[in-house]
Amino acid sequence: MSALKIGAAMAVGMVLGAAGLAAAQSAANAVLPLPTSTFTGKKLGLIDIDPVAFPCMKGYQLGLSYTTALPGAGLAPHSHKAQWEVVQVVSGVLSVQRNGAPIEDHGPGDVMLNDQTVGRHQVLNRGTVPAMFYTAALGKPGGPAPPTQ
Repeated sequence: MSALKIGAAMAVGMVLGAAGLAAAQSAANAVLPLPTSTFTGKKLGLIDIDPVAFPCMKGYQLGLSYTTALPGAGLAPHSHKAQWEVVQVVSGVLSVQRNGAPIEDHGPGDVMLNDQTVGRHQVLNRGTVPAMFYTAALGKPGGPAPPTQ
């Protein structure tokens, strides 16, 4: 192979590599748009944690809900300073962005944990079908976040 062909192949490779890097950086810098509506849901129950069985959890409650996010529905950026939240996607796809990091898509069976260490995050259904999910939220009304031990 001639030096000219090798040089041309290297140049094409460098251009394609740079284009791929630019696309990856663009995806990493993507920001979720604000939702066009909010979720609709059904609270399934609110359980007071037994302070005798779990003394460190006195005053904490576990809330359970089932939620539907129509396409475009979501929550604006927010944080959880006083609760932990576990979300399991049942159907559809929920997109989540935490602290400006790359957008993560979560589908059926995926589980997400949102607590005070997550910081600001946003959730949005960017799909064309409803996304449905269960949420279990542990917190103390008006109080601090749950203990870590």
